Amino acid sequence: MRSFIAQGIDAIFIGPVVQTGWEPVLEEAKDAKIPVFLLDRAIVVKDKSLYMAVVTADNVLEGKLIGDWLVKTVGDKQCNVVELQGTVGASVAIDRKKGFAEAIAGHNNIKVIRSQSGDFTRSKGKEVMESFIKAENNGKNICMVYAYNDDMAIGAIQAIKEAGLKPGGYVGGG
Repeated sequence: MRSFIAQGIDAIFIGPVVQTGWEPVLEEAKDAKIPVFLLDRAIVVKDKSLYMAVVTADNVLEGKLIGDWLVKTVGDKQCNVVELQGTVGASVAIDRKKGFAEAIAGHNNIKVIRSQSGDFTRSKGKEVMESFIKAENNGKNICMVYAYNDDMAIGAIQAIKEAGLKPGGYVGGG
């Protein structure tokens, strides 16, 4: 961001990876009269005038919709879920987890048995899914993969196929 400020560009549009630590650079942009817009993710700052707007989806609702779909789809059957979370500390990851947890709460047949960050990337999603498969009886204990975005879901599908398993059923991307 500092490079953009130094160049004197007209506006900055960013998708913050984490929620905190933004005040110093945002103050620099404000002092340079460069408006900053946040895309897809919110941040935590004391002074909201440091940025112009946040353009984002309702990520709590997205997580809830996926959880509601799972509850309806599996009915009373046991379902062990592995969760490929986004970047630790990212608002989108926090919100999707919250919505999903709210939707499956009270449904004791649905359990999140493993949860780890896949950093919103295909390669990390694949790597984490490979470890989940190994840890869960070569994937036999897994009913659903809840990936917080499409790239991690694609990585998970690659890992499933490479393990000699057939993807199907429930692999979801937020």
